[in-house]
Amino acid sequence: MNKIMNLIGAKSKRASEKKIDLNTKNKVLNLYAKLLNKESKSILRENSKDRKMVDIMLSKMKKYIDVIIPRGGKNLVKRVKDFSTVPIIGHLEGVCHTFIDKDAELNMASKIVFNAKLRNTAICGATETILFHEKIVKKFCNPILKKLEDQNCKIYGDNIVIKYYQGKIYLAKEKDWSREYLTAAVSVKVVKNSDEAINHINKYGTMHTDSIITKNKKTANKFLKNVKSSIAMHNTSTQFADGGEFGFGGEVGISTNKLPPRGPVGLEQLVSYKYEISSKGKIRK
Repeated sequence: MNKIMNLIGAKSKRASEKKIDLNTKNKVLNLYAKLLNKESKSILRENSKDRKMVDIMLSKMKKYIDVIIPRGGKNLVKRVKDFSTVPIIGHLEGVCHTFIDKDAELNMASKIVFNAKLRNTAICGATETILFHEKIVKKFCNPILKKLEDQNCKIYGDNIVIKYYQGKIYLAKEKDWSREYLTAAVSVKVVKNSDEAINHINKYGTMHTDSIITKNKKTANKFLKNVKSSIAMHNTSTQFADGGEFGFGGEVGISTNKLPPRGPVGLEQLVSYKYEISSKGKIRK
């Protein structure tokens, strides 16, 4: 791939934090540019704060830029996806789900959900919605959700969850099923079966990462095959959605595009290829 444009945005509550963040990114980008340009001029970088510069890159430079990888806040990524004439690799949101099936094992489910939600709440692979199968919600919801609540996680549940959960809980609204919290908060819903779980994920999810917890291999396989997620998991924390964990090395992000590259994008996924053919006068009949 000849040219890659990486748009980097940085947001912070304090100006000092923003300055440090930008300086760090600039140093890293300078290092990459030096290393790559020793071999070929294969990277362009633009750190201008002028939004007009971004608009020009999105609409006028298709001839010069092969792909844009937007890195930053939701508004930046949405703008790039909406207006770019250049191919995009990236995702807008990570509304990830963990579905606890009727054949799940309680201790495993509790451990996975806790990690998937609270290991790092600010990453795109954090679980934002928990789905309980209706046959185990009465037994499972209290030990699993209480463990989250004890770590100051706010819980937004549907009427069935509210009926059974004995801790502090708020009534979930329709918008909560598609909410990316990126903090210690989670939406919780009860579903009748795996089909309803799959339909819910495909309706409200963002094709990022979704996981099923179950001992039933047939149910797990159906889930893995039918969710539209770029990363589908079985008995695994959604926080494993990471290029480093996949063995790809450092990643530039998670792609939720339907066309490749999809999922964690590392160097191998960014590099294109060509076919070189040599013969002794071979012709096609």
